[in-house]
Amino acid sequence: MWDVTTVKKGFLYWANHSGDEILEDFDIYLDSKVLESETEKVCSGLIFRRSSAGWDHGGYAFMICNSGAFHVSYHGENDWEDISGWQYSTAIQPRDWNRIEVSARGDDFTFLINSLVVYEMTDGRQKKGDLALFVQITDQNPARVVFDNFGLQPR
Repeated sequence: MWDVTTVKKGFLYWANHSGDEILEDFDIYLDSKVLESETEKVCSGLIFRRSSAGWDHGGYAFMICNSGAFHVSYHGENDWEDISGWQYSTAIQPRDWNRIEVSARGDDFTFLINSLVVYEMTDGRQKKGDLALFVQITDQNPARVVFDNFGLQPR
């Protein structure tokens, strides 16, 4: 659980998966829930294929937010790049448990929220990397986010 009680300009924090394995193809899922928040600007998600050399060498993020929106992005040497755009999905249950999933096979990715495919893409910039969980709060309100049922299957 992340309990963010003081936010000055916004908050982004991630915790790397503890495995030593650098993943290429995989299926991953995670349940997350915002327990407490005074805002809809609380997001949680997965970072995947993040270069062990650091963000400037590439990595992807998939997040869902309390507002009912989700987003897929890529970070490279030129900062964050929007891939999916902010999209709203009725699959997201604000203030309830949500399962987010990513399936990666080569350059092809499938993104699911609560077992519903919400986005698919082909992107060959990052072939392998680390995994992490993250929380993002884009305003100065505190929040409490919990995670459960992390599953990973290398392919």
